[in-house]
Amino acid sequence: MTTETKKSSRAFSKLQPGRERLLIPLKEGGDPLWALFFPASYSVGMANLGLHLVVRMLKSLGVGVERFFGTSAPFFSMENRRSLDSFPIVTASISYEADLLHFVKALVAGNVPLRWEDRMASSRSLVGVGGALCGINPMAFAAMADFVVLGEGETVIPFLVEETRRFLRSGDRSSFWRALASSPAFFVPPVHVPLLRNGNAVTLMRSTVPDLNMFPGSSLWTTPESVFGETFLLELQRGCFRKCSYCTLPVCYSKPRRRRMETLLDFLETCPPDVARVGLVTPEAGDYDDLDALLNALAERNKGVSFASLRVDNLTEGMIKALVKGGHTSITVAPEAANDTLRRQCGKHFDNALLLRNLEMAKKTGIRKVKLYFMTGLPGETDEDLRAIGDLVEIIQGKLRLDVVLSVNTFVPKPFTPWNAQPFVGEKEAKRRLQLVERSIRSVKGRGGCTFRPGSAREAVLEYTIAHLACGDSERLLQWGERERAPFVAFLGTPSPELLPLTVL
Repeated sequence: MTTETKKSSRAFSKLQPGRERLLIPLKEGGDPLWALFFPASYSVGMANLGLHLVVRMLKSLGVGVERFFGTSAPFFSMENRRSLDSFPIVTASISYEADLLHFVKALVAGNVPLRWEDRMASSRSLVGVGGALCGINPMAFAAMADFVVLGEGETVIPFLVEETRRFLRSGDRSSFWRALASSPAFFVPPVHVPLLRNGNAVTLMRSTVPDLNMFPGSSLWTTPESVFGETFLLELQRGCFRKCSYCTLPVCYSKPRRRRMETLLDFLETCPPDVARVGLVTPEAGDYDDLDALLNALAERNKGVSFASLRVDNLTEGMIKALVKGGHTSITVAPEAANDTLRRQCGKHFDNALLLRNLEMAKKTGIRKVKLYFMTGLPGETDEDLRAIGDLVEIIQGKLRLDVVLSVNTFVPKPFTPWNAQPFVGEKEAKRRLQLVERSIRSVKGRGGCTFRPGSAREAVLEYTIAHLACGDSERLLQWGERERAPFVAFLGTPSPELLPLTVL
């Protein structure tokens, strides 16, 4: 156990005015002042372990980082109620496509110039971004960001902090840009875009943490205001070896890596005794080799457990028992399709028979409700495939007697995935397919015990548009942010066909 962990395990700070509790001592103050913006509510942001880890690393480097949350003005920092424009550097974690729109609006509301060119001319804040969307489509930030972090932050944050301090001493923004561009883990629009538009190929590489055991991987705070409630977050592993056809996980997190069991037990020493639940952060908990031992260790500490989602072909009775012991009576699984062949094309190699057997096992173990995730608009999908969703729900709700929450979203092809080049069905067809699924479960809904939650077809169009935004379209995004007279997709009109020779490995 580290000295830092021992100190934290002996005495936990009391709940702060924001009802959050700091678990690891942090340095006070710091330089430079650094705004870290999370474009969602406080409750959602505090359930994001990445936010905890970035704040912890920045504070360990002596940075005066302060958090911002929200999707509508006004925006002030959690720590000292400062405005965005009072920070010399503003960074944001952009995981989802709609987050980009929220961040643009936040910069406008915070009086921070949107374009890197304008900020240079007026000597205003640096603006940088990281997060999943940056690895999926860095070009979306071409007109706005001074820099875009590609991949995982732990290995590049010290370099970024060093160069930011150097810039703030010298005031030479061009030198700052060139310094970051010397690292393949940064897309630097002021440097790279002119090169690309002159026909020069640029190859960059997402940063990856070789050994997760060398870095923190658990909650910095707990708060009952998190969407997970008072839950201690614990990261088991990153990356996924399955490479499902639609999934961006391999893009965002590179190859699979795991934390050692002893590392996780060390992290658990910072969990307050009165926090009853541990949330396991991992693409798929069943892939963790020491899961049974970890669940036993949590039970010995009287800790309940929660999983974000469970893979059907990895579901075990031990996992269900751990959930039920922690007070859960529902589970979440993602079949994606009700047709076995279509599901295998997605990259999920289990059939409906296994799905039903494992759900029956879960029912016998104490589960009363299942949330099912499906997609529509998949390549090769037919109307019969959509009606099959209703047939499967009928069995789960009627024969297994499980309450069902059916969540159905439209498939969106994403860059760098095997299905990147597959067609997107569009808004009108997306609505038709969602309506067809709803009709297929009409009899089940009529009996009660089934809730239908369709995703927005319009939001799927927005997701597709931003995921494939070209360099020239990034300027249109900023024009939309300044005017916001119409939804972004309508404002953009016909997307730019511009393709620049940028490769991200």
